[in-house]
Amino acid sequence: MSNVLLSSVVLRSRDLEEMRQFYEQLLGMPFQEEQHERGRKHYSCRLGDVLLELYPRRTDDAGTDQLGFTVDSLDRILECIEEKYVRHGPFDTMYGRGLLLRDPEGRLIHLEEKNR
Repeated sequence: MSNVLLSSVVLRSRDLEEMRQFYEQLLGMPFQEEQHERGRKHYSCRLGDVLLELYPRRTDDAGTDQLGFTVDSLDRILECIEEKYVRHGPFDTMYGRGLLLRDPEGRLIHLEEKNR
């Protein structure tokens, strides 16, 4: 079996600006506005070897996307995130502490702070 590495993630949103602001404020992601030829305006951010892109949603279908991030401090996240986005936690995990959020589109976001 060959190595398989995650190289890109595309999230679609009904409110592209709210989605960009959510991830910038939550995790400090430096998004860049892009538009390729006659394509739609969108945002992208390089996270190591992974490209994360935010595009406008084409339909009103709810997404089933789920993302997981390892963070330095759940306490810092809890200080800056609105309560309406917190689904559960923080809670203890076998690796550290966890927190479940819902982003503005309802996607599940699992944050984990590793034991030091």
